[in-house]
Amino acid sequence: MLIKLLMQSIVNDHCMSEHRFPIEYKQAGYPQRMKHLSLQICQKVMFDFLAHFFENATMQPICDSMFSVMTFSDSYVNYTTTTEPSVLLEFIKRTYLADNCQYFFDIMFNCVDQSARNWIGTLTANTFNKAIRIFGICSEE
Repeated sequence: MLIKLLMQSIVNDHCMSEHRFPIEYKQAGYPQRMKHLSLQICQKVMFDFLAHFFENATMQPICDSMFSVMTFSDSYVNYTTTTEPSVLLEFIKRTYLADNCQYFFDIMFNCVDQSARNWIGTLTANTFNKAIRIFGICSEE
């Protein structure tokens, strides 16, 4: 419940309203660090804790918040105009590529809770879908 409220606050108060903060705040890299940290926390909570419990009703709002962070963090404009590190690609490297998706497949094949598999699978599909769409747009230009 606390993670759910934390993520909703990060999305509503920081990601969606980042344009209201002073330029010094953005230049110091605080928004990017906050997005990286929030995705790390959610990844740890979803993959390491909630995936091993039954009846995970809290996975949906956490997953939705992660989608929002990813939506407001990377766009194809960032890849073509700035040199900031990608929040989305760092999440993919750390969560999936670090162990060649072994932990992801372990959850998908061994987790007995269908809702946990569903939400982790949905998160994975949306994450890679966004990365592929951004790559497609960038490769056209």
